[in-house]
Amino acid sequence: MPRSVTRVSWRLALAALVLATPAFASSHREAPGISGDPVADNTDVYFFRDPVSPSRLVMIANWVPLEEPAGGPNYSHFEPNIRYEFNVDSNGDALEDWVYRVEFTRNVRNGNTFLQNTGPVASPSDPNQNVYYTYTVKKCAGPSPNQGACETIGSDLLEAPNNVGPKSFPDGYGKGSEIGTTVYDIDDSTRVFAGPRAEGFYVDLGMIFDLINFREGTAVGDHGGGKNETAGFNVHSIALSVPIQNLTANNSVPTDPADPNAIVSMWSSTWRRATTTLSTTGAPILPRVRSELLAGFSEPVQVVPKLPVDGTASRITRPPASWKATSTRSGSSVRRTP
Repeated sequence: MPRSVTRVSWRLALAALVLATPAFASSHREAPGISGDPVADNTDVYFFRDPVSPSRLVMIANWVPLEEPAGGPNYSHFEPNIRYEFNVDSNGDALEDWVYRVEFTRNVRNGNTFLQNTGPVASPSDPNQNVYYTYTVKKCAGPSPNQGACETIGSDLLEAPNNVGPKSFPDGYGKGSEIGTTVYDIDDSTRVFAGPRAEGFYVDLGMIFDLINFREGTAVGDHGGGKNETAGFNVHSIALSVPIQNLTANNSVPTDPADPNAIVSMWSSTWRRATTTLSTTGAPILPRVRSELLAGFSEPVQVVPKLPVDGTASRITRPPASWKATSTRSGSSVRRTP
């Protein structure tokens, strides 16, 4: 299945404990093919050595560009019909050796109301949190999307709730409401978080897309005077922290930057279940194929893949193993998750 891929590699100079110069890629609704599907739109990816615990690597990916924090009553969440994936290449062959797959489930305690919370919330598991999302984390061997060897390393984990406001979180959103409990230690070494965070990618979108209309007093370069147009918006983030030896080719912690095992690449991807319409003969009807620029690649993306003949009635099918890549973005940056 064709996919668009942008790769990032980190050379692990463990002895020097020096982080490389940041590199990054970003998408905030500018890719036409994914702009109408924000829960699948992967905005930024960060991959870096943990500055607090240098024996670990941190992978963060964000979705839902320009998310309005006050966008109630149907606040943004991760989509249950999507696979959110972190792909790791340990041997430099441009194929996934390990994939961390995150999948979500929507839960509603009281279906007679549309409210996200029906009263003050004291913790993420508070019964007043009416709409809540849980997720599983799987570690899979081999390339996506149809790996057979997957191990569930975390399940029934809570997505951090949206910060609805001070009346809903009277003890404050953060320590007062135990939001920190949504950072989980799973299996024997991996940590994970999923939920809304403040957008940390600073960019003057209004200036850039007004035909690069520099604001008065500004110029090319770091002269100041720009406007952070993403300030006040959220994204939905998934963060994973993994020991270095879990991601290197020989399961070691290299000390020599020239060691081939000291190079690890990571990218993120988003997958949706594919659908197709079958004719009365069971043949797919006009599979739609689009060719467009996705993340810098103009490779055709088959949005409705051809499926085996599995019936004679005209119907829509959702085959469990059939997935399509909807968006891929990647980058790395030494940045603090706010």
